[in-house]
Amino acid sequence: MSISEAKSLIILEFENTPEEEVPTSMEFREALETLLEHMEEVATNQPDHHGDPWNESDKGLLCELHQEGKSPQELANFFQRSERSVKFMLYNLRLINVEPE
Repeated sequence: MSISEAKSLIILEFENTPEEEVPTSMEFREALETLLEHMEEVATNQPDHHGDPWNESDKGLLCELHQEGKSPQELANFFQRSERSVKFMLYNLRLINVEPE
């Protein structure tokens, strides 16, 4: 079962739904297991400091390393954060002009 199929099965509203279209408890359980597996996979693929706030020391070091020419990917690996997190901090510190997507 795909993730999109699991999501649609779980959020389906059953009011006014023909009985033959209402998922069985086994189908519902499979959908929940699919989503839980996906959530675990996403959680285990996050960098160690994902979601942690940046402290002043790390911000200072980020500025130094950026000025030395380190790439966002190198910085992400160094700080164990996502490249997106690094780019947002560089933007917030006004070290890059383009807001990350």
